[in-house]
Amino acid sequence: MFTKWVKGKINIKLIIISAVIALSSLLFLSVSSSRIEHPAFKEQVEAALKMSEAEEIIYQAKIDQGYQIDTALDLNKTALIGKEYTPITTTLGNLKAKRTATNPDFAALIIRYFDQLNLKKGDKIAVGASGSFPGLILAVISAAETIDLDVELIYSIGASMYGANIPDFTFIEMLKQLQKDNILNTEITAISFGGDNDRADNLFFIENKNSFFEISQKSKIPLIYEKTLKESVEQRIKIFRNSSQNKKIKVFINIGGASANFGNTASSVKFENGLTIPGKLNTEYTENGLLSYFLSKNIPVIHLLNIENLARKSGIKVDPVPLPEPGKADVYYIVDHNKILILLLLILMAFPLFYAKVFSE
Repeated sequence: MFTKWVKGKINIKLIIISAVIALSSLLFLSVSSSRIEHPAFKEQVEAALKMSEAEEIIYQAKIDQGYQIDTALDLNKTALIGKEYTPITTTLGNLKAKRTATNPDFAALIIRYFDQLNLKKGDKIAVGASGSFPGLILAVISAAETIDLDVELIYSIGASMYGANIPDFTFIEMLKQLQKDNILNTEITAISFGGDNDRADNLFFIENKNSFFEISQKSKIPLIYEKTLKESVEQRIKIFRNSSQNKKIKVFINIGGASANFGNTASSVKFENGLTIPGKLNTEYTENGLLSYFLSKNIPVIHLLNIENLARKSGIKVDPVPLPEPGKADVYYIVDHNKILILLLLILMAFPLFYAKVFSE
């Protein structure tokens, strides 16, 4: 009924020795590895410095317009942190994530993505952004202009708590100031209200919707205001297609959680942040938004949401005070291991088992 246990031929001591060697090798590799500059290090630093300069300009512009910087919220005085509730606040927001997104190292991360995609001067990129993370919009534009990419930006006015939610100082005003000071030259192609159905439906207070119309009229930027989310998605596709001037869009970048970009299905919240290369096609773009649409067209997407998680896995500090100096964080480097050393350690790890096999026969 029971099978008699047969003692193995390999000495248990040799297995233990091999395991100890393996663990020691892993420890040795971890301390002997070196950081080397990413191949696009120069562009990474340049993009981060451009974003840092942009933040300084925005800070001064906000002060000049009579706004006070709430240092209890905006610890680094970036002027990119909004208020808790305003007439154009659409959803709840995470203050720590908003502050993390002001880190210029995010511009370096975007350069890293662009390098991975082998983007070149003059390439066309499409960007859909809500007002929730003005820091990330700055990061993307700073990176794109550093390597002379052609940016088509559709901006949604609505913002979650602590985003660009001050009605007279949205990202529209920020970008105009940066253009005036010759820091950035990207234009906003079109705007929408954002929020529910891309129409700012179901706001905290219904009377606040007038603020969206006022901002739109003041900006004189073409407005996307369709009856349904499906129609809004289709209108955005049409705008990107018409503005591309026969140049293929090389990547679509979503910033924030605007439903037209991000989608409004259960699968939307599961979409992984960072860079996604096309794989399994998803043709339900009219429900799932532009991320799914561009993937279905075999175009890579960059999804900038769940910012604290994205920062941690990308080598960027979360909510740092003060903001770090460009060129110091892990995002600017790659880890280099000595390949010959790895081979020697593998041989050393296998030797006890090989020895046991040979001499047990």
